[in-house]
Formats: sequence, C-alpha cells, structure tokens
Amino acid sequence: MAKLMPIATLIILNLWIFGTKAALADTASGPWPEEKVSSANGLMPDELVHKFIDLFRSACRPLGNLDVWKNDVDMVEAHAELDYIDAHNSIGWKARVRIGVKLKSNLSRLPNYTPDTGVIAGQTLWYDAGFPGKQGFFAYKRSSQFVCGMKPIGDQQFRYVTWIPW
Repeated sequence: MAKLMPIATLIILNLWIFGTKAALADTASGPWPEEKVSSANGLMPDELVHKFIDLFRSACRPLGNLDVWKNDVDMVEAHAELDYIDAHNSIGWKARVRIGVKLKSNLSRLPNYTPDTGVIAGQTLWYDAGFPGKQGFFAYKRSSQFVCGMKPIGDQQFRYVTWIPW
C-alpha cells in the first residue's frame, strides 16, 4: 500500500492552492463540461482535485480560456496519485494529478486539425500536474502541447513542461 502524504503537507498544499489561485470569472456562454475526479488512497479530497483542474486551466491557454473550455471540452477527468516517475521526482514532485481533457468531435473555437499536430478534434488530451517542488504540468502529445500554447511542438515529452507560479 502506498504511503499517504503527511497531513502537514496536505495542509500546506491546501493553503498554497486556495491562497494563490487567481479568480476565473465565468463570463462565457455554454455549460461547464462534466468533471470526474478521484484520488488514490484518499491522497486529497475531491474538492482539491477540482482546484487542480482550475489551476491547470488558468495556465493552459488557449484551451483554458472560458469560451474554449465551455464550447470545445466535452469532459474532464482527474486522478490524484503518488508519483514514482523518475523525471517527475527529479524536479521534486511526490504526487501528481493526472488530467484528461476529452475534446468534442467538432470543435468550434479550436482548430479541428493543424499540420503540426494532426487531428485535434475528438481526442482525449493528457497532462500531469505535479507537486511539491517546482509546480507545473507536462503535456505529452503534440496536440496537448498545441492547445496549451507550448512551443515548439515536438515529441520529446519531458521537454514540454509549463511551470505554474502557484
């Protein structure tokens, strides 16, 4: 059984997320996409996993723009778990929230296809947002990188990280 994070770490994490998150005004039309969240062995409460989605959305642009999020995202799923990936551990991560963003089949705000990424519409894009240490998220697929404004687009997955000043 995986060790749970010490309670002090969770308290600090809660203060860090709730204390520094920029307010995201809801001015775009359309419904919010469904969010499914979970956490391995009670690592963090569901409400905190939802906050990670908000933080990710604030840093991943243009995908995170409210108009795009509400019109082109079909569903979001996120799962918190301990992190054992060497490349993540090397930057201080002990845990991560794995975020999957399912895009609609016919996009209205994002392009359905680009020459650099191929087909974007209908894909599920995956990201790993990690903590503590140097907080940020990795984008693995070229389409995942593109919709978050990461440049240059490429296949060297661990080169494509966005640091988030949480």
